[in-house]
Amino acid sequence: MRIKSIGLAVFSVALAAAPAKAEFIISIQQVGANVVGTGSGSVDTAGLTQGNTVPAADYDLVSAQFANYGAGVPGEPVTLFTQFSGLSGPLSFGAGDTTNASTTSGSSIILVGKVSGGGPGIVDLPVGYVSGSSFSNSDIFNNKTLDGLGLTLGTYTYTFGSGDDADSIVVQIGPVAPVPEPSTWAMIILGFMGVGFMAYRKKNQMAINAA
Repeated sequence: MRIKSIGLAVFSVALAAAPAKAEFIISIQQVGANVVGTGSGSVDTAGLTQGNTVPAADYDLVSAQFANYGAGVPGEPVTLFTQFSGLSGPLSFGAGDTTNASTTSGSSIILVGKVSGGGPGIVDLPVGYVSGSSFSNSDIFNNKTLDGLGLTLGTYTYTFGSGDDADSIVVQIGPVAPVPEPSTWAMIILGFMGVGFMAYRKKNQMAINAA
């Protein structure tokens, strides 16, 4: 029973340590002389509150102080977005002001972590976006650095929804440590269980010798 308890405890800790997979990931990295932002994944809008339809003609940008990031090809002359609120996460990812991208591509998204007047964060998606549909986009900021854009290195997670509709948008700024594959986690778990088992046997043997 004691060995089983140790194994279950270690297994639970390992599962808790395993990072959750975000449904939409925005990676902002230094690539040579430029800063490149790439986004990919999907958004489960069922976990958000749908708001107004709003136009936006100029949204391919980053604004660290407002946790604001936008990418994707704009429409002509504007793109109509549906606002979805309910994001919970950091109010900034640095102190930098607004900077527009030199070029942008892909399907559009706008993340606003800090909303004027307070309240939960917002994600804007093109009118007609189907919840859970995969899409991707990118921004390139020519002749810029992460520091010059006022971005603070780190991972910024915005969560929303619950149960089956639980989802998240993650902004990763700068180098990101590799995430262990499931097989790697399994080896880690087995290793900890082995250590626990050996400790148990040693303690048990000491008790027998002392008897």
